[in-house]
Amino acid sequence: MDQDSSSRRGSITSPAKARRRGILLLFLLPMVLVSMLGGLVATWSLYSLREENRDRHRHEREDLRLLIDSSQLGEEMAVVHQLVAHSLQGAAAGELDEAALYLLHSEIVEMLAALEVRTRDLSQQPHVLEAGDDNVRLMVEDFDNYRNFVVMATDIAAIDPLTATGYIDKAHKHFVDFVKRRQTISARISDAALAHVDQGALSLAETIALVLVISGVVCVLMLSLAVASGRFLSLRLTAIADALNLMAAQTGMPPSLPEMETMQRRGFGEFKEMAAAVLAFRTAIQERQQAEEKSITDELTGLRNRRFLMTRFREEFERTRRGGSVLGFLMIDLDHFKNINDTCGHPFGDLVLQRVARALQGMLREYDVAGRYGGEEFAVVATGSSDSDLVALAERIRQAIEELEIREGSVSVRVTISVGIAVSAFGDTQETLLKRADTALYQAKEDGRNRTILL
Repeated sequence: MDQDSSSRRGSITSPAKARRRGILLLFLLPMVLVSMLGGLVATWSLYSLREENRDRHRHEREDLRLLIDSSQLGEEMAVVHQLVAHSLQGAAAGELDEAALYLLHSEIVEMLAALEVRTRDLSQQPHVLEAGDDNVRLMVEDFDNYRNFVVMATDIAAIDPLTATGYIDKAHKHFVDFVKRRQTISARISDAALAHVDQGALSLAETIALVLVISGVVCVLMLSLAVASGRFLSLRLTAIADALNLMAAQTGMPPSLPEMETMQRRGFGEFKEMAAAVLAFRTAIQERQQAEEKSITDELTGLRNRRFLMTRFREEFERTRRGGSVLGFLMIDLDHFKNINDTCGHPFGDLVLQRVARALQGMLREYDVAGRYGGEEFAVVATGSSDSDLVALAERIRQAIEELEIREGSVSVRVTISVGIAVSAFGDTQETLLKRADTALYQAKEDGRNRTILL
C-alpha cells in the first residue's frame, strides 16, 4: 500500500519537476549559449595569439642566429686578414721561406673558401634580403674582391713582396667596405628584430584588449538576456497568476481568459502547457457551474426551480429570525391559465409562462429571488422590506404583467396575475409563513383576481 502511494506521488510530482526543469532551462539556455560563444571567440583569439607568438619567436630566433653568424663571419674575416698581414710581414723580413709562405697561402685559400660559402649562405637568407638587396649584393662583391686580392697577394708574396703589398692595400679597402656593409645589414636585422618584439607586444596588448572587450560584451549580453528572460518569465507567470486569481475571485461563471488562449495558441514549451492547464481548469469550473446552474434552474422559464427557491427561503428565514429583520414571501398565480392552454394550445401556454417569467424577473430588486413554484405558479423571496415595500413590489409586478401582450402568429392574449403576500412576524415558523402567503393568494382569487392581498 505504501509503495503504491509513493509511486503515485512520484508520478504526480514528476511532471511538475519536468516543468521546473524546462523553465530553468529556458532561463539559463540563452546565457549558456552566449557564454559558449564568448568562450569560443576568446579561445580562438588566444589560439591565434599563440600561433602568432610562435611565428614571432621563430623570426626572433632567426634574427638572432643571423646576427651571430654575421658577427662570427666578421671575426673570422679579421683572423684571415691578420694571417695575411703576418705572411706578408714574414716574407718582407725574410723570416718565412717559400715553403712556409705556400703553406700559409693554402691555409688562407681554404679559410676564404669556407667564408665564401658562409657569406653566400648569409646573403640568401630572407631576413638578410629584407635588409636591402643592394647592400647584400655589394657585400658579396666586396668579399669576392677581397678574396681575389688576398689570394693573389699571398701567391706572389715570396717573389714580389712589393706587388703583394699593393694587392693587400686593395684587399684591405674591400675588407673595410665588407665590414661596413655587414654592420649595416646587422643593424637592419637588429632593427627588424626590435620591430618584431614591438609588434609582438602590440599584438599581445591588442589580443588582451580584444579578450577583455569580448568578456565585457558577453557579460552585458548575459545580463541583458537575464533581464529579458526574467521579464519574459515574469510576464507569463504573472499572467497565469492573474488568471488564477481572477477565477478565484469570480463567484459565478469564470471569466474569459484571452491571454491564456493566446499563450496556448502561440506559446511554446512549459508556458503553453500551463496555459492549457489554466484553460482546462476554467472549462472544468464552467462545466461545474453549468451543471449547478442547470440543477437549480427551471428549464422552461429560466427562473430558479422550486427546490432552490425553498432552500433559499429556509436560509433567509433563519437568517432574518436570528438578525431580527423581516422576510417577505410572494405567491403569484396566473389567472385563467387553463383556458389559455385549452384554447391556444400548450406550446403557446409555454410561451406565456416564459414571457411572464421574463417580466417578473425584470421587476425584481437586486436581492430578491424569483422561481417557478409549480405549473403556472411563481414565488418571490424578498428580504429586508416592510409591508408597504412588498405591496409596492407586488403591484409593480402585477401591472407589468397586465400590460403584456403576448403574440404569436394570429394568436394574441393578455394575462393577469393574483398575488398573495406574507411578511414574517414574531412567532412565525416557515410553515405558518408559507401557509399565510398561500391563504392570501387564495383570497386574491376569491376577491376577483388581478390583485394583491397582504396577510
